Amino acid sequence: MSTQKPPKSKSIARAPRHAEVRTGGGAPARRAHDPHFAREAERYENPLPSRELILDTLAKEGIPVHEETLCQLLHIEPAEVDSFRRRLRAMEREGQIMRNRKDAILVAGKLDLVAGRVEGHPDGYGFLVPDEGGPDMFLSEKEMRKVLHGDRVMARASGVDRRGRPEGAIVEIISRANTRLVGRLHKPHGIAFVAAENRRISQDILIPAGADMGAKPGQVVTVEIVAQPDKNAQPAGRIVEVLGNYADPGMEIEIALRKHELPYDFAGAALRLAEKLPDEVRPNDAKGREDLRALGPLVDRALDLHAQEEDEPRAHGLPQSDREEGGHEQAEVAFRNRQQERELDGNREDDGDEDRVAEDEEEVDDGVVDESAEESEEIDQERPSIRLPV
Repeated sequence: MSTQKPPKSKSIARAPRHAEVRTGGGAPARRAHDPHFAREAERYENPLPSRELILDTLAKEGIPVHEETLCQLLHIEPAEVDSFRRRLRAMEREGQIMRNRKDAILVAGKLDLVAGRVEGHPDGYGFLVPDEGGPDMFLSEKEMRKVLHGDRVMARASGVDRRGRPEGAIVEIISRANTRLVGRLHKPHGIAFVAAENRRISQDILIPAGADMGAKPGQVVTVEIVAQPDKNAQPAGRIVEVLGNYADPGMEIEIALRKHELPYDFAGAALRLAEKLPDEVRPNDAKGREDLRALGPLVDRALDLHAQEEDEPRAHGLPQSDREEGGHEQAEVAFRNRQQERELDGNREDDGDEDRVAEDEEEVDDGVVDESAEESEEIDQERPSIRLPV
């Protein structure tokens, strides 16, 4: 009895769950439905999913999505992973998305979070200025311990303060604004810290032992922040520059340069070029210009008067052109109006009234003078007479 083996079943190839279905242009079908695909194609040779598509994909998932899963959903190729991660980091910095404790990505707008910039106050509290406008959010001293002035954060509305202002609680810090600060060194009881010259930064920066560069208490220093503040610790830093004593000549300029982050350290090539410039004006430099140096201070006075003349129209609320063009017409109209009023009221009555007003003013002035004279005489009489020895 012959036994027949059952025929082998033919395997059917199935596409993987996240297989890429490409269009004629080479882009994945999911990405081709990007409403801003044309915009991305104009900017980049290999267009990435737009921010709008990323936010829409996260919103449709409805739950926090890990980065690897998001790459699969948007069909990110291996060669695009680095560029895609840079886009995600940029969206995090701008407060469009955020990561939870498990490093999963979610839409910040779905959590009613507000992204903005922190503005500190000398008294310790602060405000969050939203990026998208709207009323500022009050931050209590407790919340301001986590940040410094200028930091960008994401906050959630936590209620209303006693003045009726919306109050917020910081949820996540997007970026730090301060890496270096200028301030004065203090060492009470052997504990070193720097008080920032920027009054909006109310927190002191702690200086560990051996990180003060030998600076003395009261001196102005530049500190590099090595540990940003959080809810449990103050900021810490190390001194990288000792500027000198607070009363030294030119110290206010050195402080202003560093406080407002103005350039003060130039490259060697720029310094060598500046050294080649002469201290006096060369003949070639005066070509095409009117030399008024011989007039001396008179030029400065003339320039001041010219500036005052330009400011006068602004003080009256009229631009210079309107004042020049319409000034004569306005004066003529005003003169005619005054003339008509005098004809209606009667010139004689007006003149008589003006005389009576002038007489009343003279009597009032005389009375004031007499009263003041009488008061001075009474004061002189009350003063005791002092006789000097001969």
